[in-house]
Amino acid sequence: MAPIAKNAALTALLLLVCVDLGLNAHSAWGKIYYNYTQEQHNAYVEEADVQLAQIKQADTDPFYRFDKTYNRIGASFNEGISHGFNQLSSYSSANSPAAIRFLNSMGYSSVGEFSTVYASPVLAMDSLLGVRYVGAWGTPAGYRATGIETPSNGASISYNPYALSLGISVDANNSLAIPNGGNPFERQNALFSAITGSTVELYQKIDATQHDADGRLSWTVNVPANSIGYAYVVRGETAGSYSPVSFSVDGGPLIKEGWRFSNNVREVNSQIVESATTHTVNIDPFYEGGAVPAGTGCLFYALNMDEFARIHDSLSQAQLVPSVFEDGHVCGIYTAARDTTLLLSIPYDKSWQARVDGSEVPISPAFDKGMSSIPVSTGSHTIELTYRSPGFTAGLLLTLVGCGTMAFIGIWTVRRRRRNETSPTANAPSLRS
Repeated sequence: MAPIAKNAALTALLLLVCVDLGLNAHSAWGKIYYNYTQEQHNAYVEEADVQLAQIKQADTDPFYRFDKTYNRIGASFNEGISHGFNQLSSYSSANSPAAIRFLNSMGYSSVGEFSTVYASPVLAMDSLLGVRYVGAWGTPAGYRATGIETPSNGASISYNPYALSLGISVDANNSLAIPNGGNPFERQNALFSAITGSTVELYQKIDATQHDADGRLSWTVNVPANSIGYAYVVRGETAGSYSPVSFSVDGGPLIKEGWRFSNNVREVNSQIVESATTHTVNIDPFYEGGAVPAGTGCLFYALNMDEFARIHDSLSQAQLVPSVFEDGHVCGIYTAARDTTLLLSIPYDKSWQARVDGSEVPISPAFDKGMSSIPVSTGSHTIELTYRSPGFTAGLLLTLVGCGTMAFIGIWTVRRRRRNETSPTANAPSLRS
């Protein structure tokens, strides 16, 4: 190809690339995600900041979690990091796969997924993990309404009177492990049994009569008195992460279930009453003209509020309520009635360091690293936890060595140049043959 033709072709290609980039930039300008403008984002953030300010004004405790069943666009897993309200899905984050496995196994999201979304309140687990406030449509069972400002989407902020603080005392001889297998309700029973050191049946399977018709699944569910009924969709054997179904209770809103992160423990009744109640649960095809995947089912269990209140009262007697809860630093006074294990709702990470009265103590994994624990002896103690990022020391040393090397090279180069400039032969005429 002649040079002129080659240059013309390259110029035309460059212009085409510039036009394409310009059109894409024009299309994307003012948007963060598809169909999500900067204006929408600013409005959402402003509402979230107002909510958080009102919560902090009403509740000055340094530690509690605030979570939402909604977020800015359905993909905001780490919103809590930017707003500082210790959201479950961000305090675990994608950097802690063990914590994500733990949350998923307890019914917060789909088992086997790489992340989790807080899509529905689960009172017993919320309480154990310190979720004191929840943003949701309506007041969840066991929660109380608050006067905190309601966002434009119609959701409201509710208060959990059962929320525990950062740490609780458990018997030092208890095995802090969860048996493999089972469903989310059985695993929660096993979790609380391990914590209390005795067999606990917070959840009991409840009666549900199935009625199948016209490609849908339907159940009549009887929730016992003074209980919260919960449902959990069981995926069909051939259904993958992208085979959702529509789930509804008593003809209410359709909820996507069985899709990626959306496979959660769901409430059947939103009010706890002193008599048994009956509800209708339906599972329908999610896509028009589709079908419910073969083998799809639903589990129904009830949380016994009397048993839950009894366990909560016992666990709340000896809590670690920190006076400082900051990024990478936790501190508080804790009084132990006996030699005990302090169970912390912080995912285990070897980069955490624990000190009791200034002396370092081992920090151990609990429940497959979904939580952590430290030993504490009888009496009043100052508990301090600090976190150092993995590789911090090595990275700092390498940085110092690199900076030192660059400084040495720079100084050596300057001195060498000066020597050459002051050398007697630097300006001597060269000899030509």
